[in-house]
This record gives sequence, C-alpha cells and structure tokens, in this order.
Amino acid sequence: MSLMLDWDESFSMQANVTSSGPQRIALRGYVTERRPDGLYAAPLLPQLFYGADGTQLTSWRQYISGTGSQTILSRSGGQPSIPKEELYWRRVGNTVSAPVGMYSVGQRIPGSLQPLSQVTLSTGETEKGKYYELHIDTDGITDPSKAVEALIVGLRNHGVEMVWASADARRINIQIAGSPMAWAALIPLVPTILSVLGIVVTLVAVYVIFGGVPGWAFGLLAIGILFLTIVPTLIKLPDRRY
Repeated sequence: MSLMLDWDESFSMQANVTSSGPQRIALRGYVTERRPDGLYAAPLLPQLFYGADGTQLTSWRQYISGTGSQTILSRSGGQPSIPKEELYWRRVGNTVSAPVGMYSVGQRIPGSLQPLSQVTLSTGETEKGKYYELHIDTDGITDPSKAVEALIVGLRNHGVEMVWASADARRINIQIAGSPMAWAALIPLVPTILSVLGIVVTLVAVYVIFGGVPGWAFGLLAIGILFLTIVPTLIKLPDRRY
C-alpha cells in the first residue's frame, strides 16, 4: 500500500542496521492536500524526512554511522517542510464528471469471498490453483477502461494473470489467478501501476474465492485469460461510447 501523509502527520521507520555505511532507503507514496478546486497529490520526496542522524535528507541515499535498532526515516508535526512549489502536484479528484456506467471485461468467477488475514497478506503468497478478488478503492477514476488496461498489462509483466475486471468512477474490482507471488510484493504493485494515470489508491481489500469454480468452468477461465491477454490491443480499436 502507498503511504498517505498530510502536512501534519507524523511518521517514523525503524530498522535493525547490521552494518554502518551508505544506505539507500526509498519510500513510495503520496502527500495529499484538499484544495477548494479538488484533491491534489504529490509523490513523496526525501526532503520531507529526517535521516538516521536527525538531519533533513536531500536524497534517498544516506550514511548510517551506527548499528542496531534505530529510526532511519522520520517526520513529526509537519517537519521537515519544503516549499509547496518544489513538490510535483497533480489534481487527482473532482476534475471531471464521472463516466456513465461501468467498464467490465473477462468472465467473473462466482463464489463466496473470504477476506485474507493481515498475517497472510504480510507473510504469505498467492497459491497456484486458487483465485482471488481484489477491491481497489480510489479518489477518482476519469477513464475506467484505461485503468483496467494498465492493471492487466502491469500485473501480467510481473507474472500475475487477471481473469476478470470491473471499474467505475471510484472502484476497481479484479479477479486474479494464483501465481504464486508474495502478497507483500503484489499489493504495492496496484497503486504503483495506477499512479502512472494519476489515480490515487486509498484502499486495497483482498479476498480468496471459495466454492465458485465448477469443473466445466475451467475452460471458460482459460478463454478468459486468453481474452485478457489480447484485450489491450482490442480496446485501442475505434473508441465507441454507448
């Protein structure tokens, strides 16, 4: 999940440093700010944090002199702060009216949804032969079809196949096949992929699908995966709205 900070939110990252010396610690996420004309987001910069020695960072690379458990990144009470014009702000909410209707592609797998535990999401991985459904909440989607296309391509590049997706102006629901792949690696991919389109992800909920795949359906699933493999090309054909 991306880290969301407003200007006054405190944050600290602890680590057990085993050897001193130069270390590169990159933190991905957004600074968000609501203005009269909409919601704005800017990517986190190292200048927004103090390093292990207590000084303001100038890059994600810092020299850590000591070893053992210590704070390697921190921010408290809006400090350190940098001029707002140095952040790369982009308006991400309330920019256009929501598209009418919902964009959907693929064949949805029926069945009951069981939420995965936090322990599983932190230490477990997707299992081959199982299917999962992800509910992705955002601050607004101007073009649901582009958002789905980006997820199809981006996840496939990491070995994750999507069998169904549905998106509207606020939420994207997708179903994926088990890879296997660690959840701790897969979940952060979602906000990273969508951030290219200026979409800010606020929540990702993960469920395993139980008892919803009869034997005759596996052929349809294979067709669904094949269809999703070629859909990025298909949706670049003449654009029609009904």
